[in-house]
Amino acid sequence: MKLFYWIGEKIYGILENTKKGSFFKKQPAYDMKRLYPGKNSEDKLKAYYIKKISEVVCVLIIGLLFSGVNFFMGYAEHTIIDDKYITRNSYGQGELQAEVTAGFEDGSKEEVTLIIGERRYSETELERLYEQAIEELQKQIFPEGSNAEEVRGNLHLPETLDGYPFSIQWESSNYAVVDYDGSIYNEELSSKGQIVNLSAVFEYYEFMREYVFSVCVLPPELSEIQFRQKALTESIEQNESKSVYEEKYVLPDSIAGERVEWEEKHENSVGVILLIAGITAIAIYYMKDYDLHKQVLERQEEMSDCYPEIVNRLVLYVGAGMTVRNAWRKIALDNKGKKDRGNKKGYIYQEMLFTCYEMDSGVAEGEAYERFGRRCGIQHYIKLATLLVQNMQKGNSTLLVQLKEEAETAFVERMNRARKKGEEAGTKLLMPMMLLLGMVMVFIMIPAFGTFGS
Repeated sequence: MKLFYWIGEKIYGILENTKKGSFFKKQPAYDMKRLYPGKNSEDKLKAYYIKKISEVVCVLIIGLLFSGVNFFMGYAEHTIIDDKYITRNSYGQGELQAEVTAGFEDGSKEEVTLIIGERRYSETELERLYEQAIEELQKQIFPEGSNAEEVRGNLHLPETLDGYPFSIQWESSNYAVVDYDGSIYNEELSSKGQIVNLSAVFEYYEFMREYVFSVCVLPPELSEIQFRQKALTESIEQNESKSVYEEKYVLPDSIAGERVEWEEKHENSVGVILLIAGITAIAIYYMKDYDLHKQVLERQEEMSDCYPEIVNRLVLYVGAGMTVRNAWRKIALDNKGKKDRGNKKGYIYQEMLFTCYEMDSGVAEGEAYERFGRRCGIQHYIKLATLLVQNMQKGNSTLLVQLKEEAETAFVERMNRARKKGEEAGTKLLMPMMLLLGMVMVFIMIPAFGTFGS
């Protein structure tokens, strides 16, 4: 990832020098200042953009690599050899399907799907394999411990034999005793038993052998294109039948007197892979901004939830005789310890602690409270900062009363906010509840209908 991070750093430097406004929006910079008050937000924003760009570059490079592999793999496998031959599948491998293009002298091309059968055995080879298959079949028919003179259990009558190309069809002279699948029905037989002849019919294309164990429509007129297509099909079928016993299938070099050049039809997914990679990269770029803004919204929600607690503690400490500044410092330092122990994020307590640091560094108390309200950006805290500043200017005679009123108002608002969240949660649960009700109705109705039917 260091390489991608280095590339992202270089791209960021280029974009920053060219001042591309579409890449650097104002919202992420604003969100970063809100999330990291008092810190070097510009460095944080730079690291954020470099990381985001490096992830986008990583996705694009991976997409290009997969596209390249897919492209070269499509051309690495050659079906047509020397522009003339196609190698058949060997015995038992099934037919071969190839997408090819026939190019004619006039420049026109025809796409053709070739279906080339597997290489077949010759008549001599089939006779030899047939004799071997009979010997192998005699070993497999009878269950272990039995033979043709004494059969007591089910027979094994296979439809194919491993290593042999034949399909085998079975017939029985007495299906009441031996079925076509080898099942034995010997419950009612006498002690002498019953002789049954089993016929095994071996088939392989036109080849057929049986071994017994004792046991005029005229075609329509064709257009030039249709005539060419028909001639192409007939020529392909003719070459297929001629070379069916050969290892290679020879492509016709001329169709209806016209010379034909063959080329493979290559298929790849380069475009799709690049499209997916591009969409993923764009989504990553803009979703990072969304995640950043979501953190800001979570910060605001947490700060709003903490407001009643902070006002109540101010009322408690100021009512006990502490100054506003000392009460503020005590709240900030107490909750700093909780945050260090991993208790909560504590955004508001970070802001309060930062305000304490400002006052220690020489910033006037009233100005520090005003800065606190502006950094929070929430109406409740702006109002609280204004209240503290006004009482510093006019005296603290009514501060405690005003803080108590603010605490009561904040408590009511917090209850209303909790009630609203409960209503939203109930709305989200409505659809799952409806689905669950439907499933329950189905489970009830199916047995009921089954009872009525019986």
